Amino acid sequence: MDEQEFFNKIKELQKQRDLLKKDVTVLECKINELRDILELKNIKKGYYTNNLGLFCKVYDIKGDNIHVYELDTTDLLSLTKETYYWRSFEETYYKKCTKEEYDKALDKIVKHFKS
Repeated sequence: MDEQEFFNKIKELQKQRDLLKKDVTVLECKINELRDILELKNIKKGYYTNNLGLFCKVYDIKGDNIHVYELDTTDLLSLTKETYYWRSFEETYYKKCTKEEYDKALDKIVKHFKS
C-alpha cells in the first residue's frame, strides 16, 4: 500500500467512526426516553410525602404533568392545588404515604385555621 492508500483508508475509517458516534447518540436518546416513560409510569394516583412536612394527593396525571392537592404542614401551613412536571414531582415527593398520614396532615391545617 502506498501513502495515498493509507490516507484514503484512514479517511474511510474516520467516516465510519463518525457514523457510529451518531448511531450511539441516537441510541442513548432512545434509551433515555424509555427510562423517562418507565419513571412516569411509576407515579400513580395516591398519597406521597417528602418526610419533612409536605404531603400531597395525586388526583390526575396528564402526559408529563402530575396534578396534586398539596399540604404543607411546616410553619407555612397551607393547602394548595399544584401541577408538577413528573421529574420535579419525583424530586419533591420521594416516598408514598398512607391516606391516614395525609388526613392527619389535613386535620392539622384545618385545626390551625379554625382556631
